[in-house]
Amino acid sequence: DTALERLQIFERRAALEANAANRRAVLEEAARLATGLGEHDRAVAAWEKRLTLDQQDGEALDALVALFGATKRPDALVASLRRRLELPRGDALARADLEQIARVQVEELGTPAAAIETWLELVRRFGEDRAAVASLRTLLAGAARWDELGALLTRVSERERGHLGVALFEPGHVD
Repeated sequence: DTALERLQIFERRAALEANAANRRAVLEEAARLATGLGEHDRAVAAWEKRLTLDQQDGEALDALVALFGATKRPDALVASLRRRLELPRGDALARADLEQIARVQVEELGTPAAAIETWLELVRRFGEDRAAVASLRTLLAGAARWDELGALLTRVSERERGHLGVALFEPGHVD
């Protein structure tokens, strides 16, 4: 009984299992076994089948995010992160997912315009903080979106007048 044979058995069992809870457990086992065997497409298929049973299956979405990240499938990773954003997981996790989406859009997909939109979505949901402003500043400048960059910097300077000098000042540099 090899691991590959066991995987085939779990996949067949999942297709035949009438009880949803049992089918869910069998699909999980198949997905984990497939991942361990390097059968990533089969692992994805098993996790996706679990999502057909329950679209709010956080465990399946977490596994897909990890799998797509590990196998360097950036389009699928972004799609899974977006699906996971629909789950009631709390602001910190949603924010982390949006930040990861924006990073993947810039670093792996080479779509800075999409990353800008993702950062703007993050700002709408959670407000402007230093990380969001820094990322938007870099992306907007790189895209030559000067009006938007000017508006962003104006908002920041008006909101944080007292802190702006400290943020821009580098100790030891006197001009």
